[in-house]
Amino acid sequence: MSEQSAAEIVEAYVDAYNAQDFEAMEALLSPQLDFQHYNRGFSFASAAELVATLRAFASDYLPDRKLGPALRVNVVGDVVYREQQWGGTLAVDLPGFGSQGDTLDDRLLTVFTVRDGVITEYYDYG
Repeated sequence: MSEQSAAEIVEAYVDAYNAQDFEAMEALLSPQLDFQHYNRGFSFASAAELVATLRAFASDYLPDRKLGPALRVNVVGDVVYREQQWGGTLAVDLPGFGSQGDTLDDRLLTVFTVRDGVITEYYDYG
């Protein structure tokens, strides 16, 4: 896979995430996805688990959450390093995140591995 196409797949995933197009998100993820969010303690072994959690998070806690434009992108083979802001406004109190009405604005570094046209590894730091 070319570096450009790996980055394009990641950007398509970000677009689907921001649009809350959960079907498109899942289509861009390997069914056997390895997902880790190291600073928050989340891990999933499948795209279905991650997407179900993101769907619930968007509907119940942070309906306006967005991944911002890439601040920095580096592609090495099939690995895409993407730095961006992430945030939104909490709809309810959420321990570890904040209180209802708080605006979250976190900087994340995400490492994606893209193989055979889908994201197989997805690691968030921040």
